[in-house]
Amino acid sequence: MVSGVSCLCRSLPAVIAPDLIGWGESDHPARDYTTSDYWLMIAELLRMLGTPVTVVASSLTAGIVVRLAIQQPPSFSAFVFGVSERVQ
Repeated sequence: MVSGVSCLCRSLPAVIAPDLIGWGESDHPARDYTTSDYWLMIAELLRMLGTPVTVVASSLTAGIVVRLAIQQPPSFSAFVFGVSERVQ
C-alpha cells in the first residue's frame, strides 16, 4: 500500500483497492487490454458491491470512473480525482 494511505484507510468504513489486470501486482496475461475492458471490470465490481461508493482515482482509472458515472450515476456517492503528474 502507498505510504501514508494505510493510516487513512483504517479510519474509513471499508476500502477496496482493486488492481486492474495487467497493472501493478496482478497477472499480466499476454493480451492488449482496452479501456473498455477496464470499464467492464470496474462496472462488475460496482455491481457486486451493490451500494453507492466513494471513488478515489487518478489517471486512466479516473477517466474510466467518469465514463461509468455518466452511465450509472446511482453507483456513486462521491469522487476524489487526483493528478499523478505535474500539470502545466
